[in-house]
Amino acid sequence: MATSKSTPRPSTLRRAVLPGSEKAPFSKAAAAAEKPAAQAKRITVSVLVKRKKPLKAAHCNGKERLTHAQYRLTHSADPTAVKLVRAFAKEYDLAIAPDTPGPERRIIKLTGSIAAMQKAFGVTLTHITHEGTTYRMREGAIRLPCELIGPVEAVLGLDNRPQAKPHFRVAGEQGNITARAAQGTGFASAHAGGASTSFTPVQIAQLYQFPPASAAGQTIGIIELGGGFRTKDITAYFKSLGQKTPKVTAVSVDGGKNSPSNANSADGEVMLDIEVAAAVAPGANIAVYFAPNTDQGFIDAIGTAVHDTTTKPSVISISW
Repeated sequence: MATSKSTPRPSTLRRAVLPGSEKAPFSKAAAAAEKPAAQAKRITVSVLVKRKKPLKAAHCNGKERLTHAQYRLTHSADPTAVKLVRAFAKEYDLAIAPDTPGPERRIIKLTGSIAAMQKAFGVTLTHITHEGTTYRMREGAIRLPCELIGPVEAVLGLDNRPQAKPHFRVAGEQGNITARAAQGTGFASAHAGGASTSFTPVQIAQLYQFPPASAAGQTIGIIELGGGFRTKDITAYFKSLGQKTPKVTAVSVDGGKNSPSNANSADGEVMLDIEVAAAVAPGANIAVYFAPNTDQGFIDAIGTAVHDTTTKPSVISISW
């Protein structure tokens, strides 16, 4: 009788670098504050797996559109890849998170201790304190069992350093206290000799001959990685334009929230995005997706917006 061959367990297979997973070191100034991450602490990562079938070029450039049902049927997570990740998770004592999204998102969320994550993904996780905030970080590449290279396209969330920085300019002179404060938090400062003339989004749209059509029945999705908005401020702004205040809905992603503070914070980016989009598309609803400013938060926000069958955005803006 012939003996059947058993499938090697992930831990017994050779490992290889996951393409595109390299992370650069933190700044040298912050390196002095580096400490090992607490081994027992539990975290959640997002594992992105390949599609059943690749998207055609016509889908990527917008010439052909798919319904949510069509996309899910043909381009959702490859079942074999999902099976491999589940076996890998079990082998390394990682659990499938209860908030793992549907197969159309191609994301499998895994939870486990820092110690288990390090062993599973071949990384070393440390804590860095920079400008009063502590971040979890890794350097170099993620190394996975060779059978997962290809089926797995990315592993996000091991490192939670900020991935984006807002760049709006604050009105005022270079020496202006407000401008300096904004510059200190990462914002670009104003040009010293900047003109005092300003234009509303409606006027800019007219200058560019943007069609003044109603956008009623449409929803604009906006990705934000920090900050927030206040309804009263939005109402006041659109009253000044003589327009009806749009319906604005905040959607939480990975614990991100609508957290307004002041105009010199990331709120400036959030309000700018809402005001411009709604002013030039009167009648449209606005769905604002708030996510942590991490690689995991960024990708999860896009996936949530694209596959949101509740607010159903017909266009998505990312300008934060």
